[in-house]
Amino acid sequence: MTPPSLLSPVRPQDSLEQWHSFHRAALNGMCRLALALDRQAWAEVLRACRWVQESFQPQYLWEEQRLFPLLDQAGARTLRRALRGDHREMGRLAQGVLEAWDGSATDGAQVRLLLDLVRQHIDTEQHRALPLLRGQKPLADAVPQGAGYHTPTRFPARR
Repeated sequence: MTPPSLLSPVRPQDSLEQWHSFHRAALNGMCRLALALDRQAWAEVLRACRWVQESFQPQYLWEEQRLFPLLDQAGARTLRRALRGDHREMGRLAQGVLEAWDGSATDGAQVRLLLDLVRQHIDTEQHRALPLLRGQKPLADAVPQGAGYHTPTRFPARR
């Protein structure tokens, strides 16, 4: 069963801490989604994909309205465009999984694409966008210290 924290989205507020909290919840959710996929627990996979679709949409809108103009001001228009493209692709992938649901299984490859994109997107926001918004130089391959969080490098093995 999917833990309640996965199904209870963090509602975005006007703060980077809320953004950061949502990222932590999303990464935890993606780890649980990967485990469910590996176990072929299709109901959990479907529930998690629905959570991505329902919870991420308000988050995308908040980011695009509140944070993306700040990225533009920091001269990071290319980064902003890439992040916006990720938002669209994550929504498309989650919707595709939900539409393809046949009641017993789903397309594991499409779920893996969604997992990988969410992880990469959060890593990009954490290491590139967040430092810019804090007035710092973006991190290349470094693990953030202090207020940052570490994106897990080990995830459940693919089958």
